[in-house]
Amino acid sequence: MRTGILGCWILCVFTAVVGCSSGPTVETCGCGTRVCGPNICGTGSCGSCSGGTTCSGGSCVTVGPTACSPDHPTGSCSVAGQTCRNGSCCTTENGAAACNTVVSAMCSRIIMCCNAAGPSACMSWAYSSSSCIAHNVAAGYNCSSSMWTSQTLCSENSQRCAGDIPLIACSDLIGGTVNLPTSCNSF
Repeated sequence: MRTGILGCWILCVFTAVVGCSSGPTVETCGCGTRVCGPNICGTGSCGSCSGGTTCSGGSCVTVGPTACSPDHPTGSCSVAGQTCRNGSCCTTENGAAACNTVVSAMCSRIIMCCNAAGPSACMSWAYSSSSCIAHNVAAGYNCSSSMWTSQTLCSENSQRCAGDIPLIACSDLIGGTVNLPTSCNSF
């Protein structure tokens, strides 16, 4: 008996409950073959995943903290207030706040190094926080600009970058040969 696509689908769906209780098997139904067995799901299967699990690569996997991974960069996170960004769960913050955290840490390091080197070792803006931030705004690092306010970033990344900035050698900073720590690459 020939059956159209919809008929095949109905036949496959309604025959899926027969003979699918043991290990993986290949069964024939009205529209071709399918694989049946515990925790097998997806296209060409007769199974579906139970609550708390999702289909991934033909197998049912638990949804939870491991759902967000490099293989599932937009997966779900189990901790309230966290989101999956680039395969890792993180607490998000507005880009302006992240920018401000990093620029403030950099200004603090510049001020500390310049104060230690003496009053004529650095430019005049490098001795106060407000002057340093104003200098950054004038140089194009305005944390209030739409470039930053339109972004959502991981606060753990901005905190990691800000925490590594004090490791910058003052001699590199004053000598103009500074390299930002790799944790600051997103900035």
